[in-house]
Amino acid sequence: MHIANAHNWQIAVRHFLMTKGVGYLSDLSDPQLDDLLDRMHGYVDAAETGASLPDCLPAS
Repeated sequence: MHIANAHNWQIAVRHFLMTKGVGYLSDLSDPQLDDLLDRMHGYVDAAETGASLPDCLPAS
């Protein structure tokens, strides 16, 4: 959430939760939390390099 809040990407977290069929971060399994963290890092990397990952938010 720290990464999402720092970049105003909360909608990406909500979308991830919806795709997993859960309402809260606490409902995710450890592997799902790791996947979400990897995605957040991917968003940051894409934004920093000016690229867009295929299923990610557009680069800022």
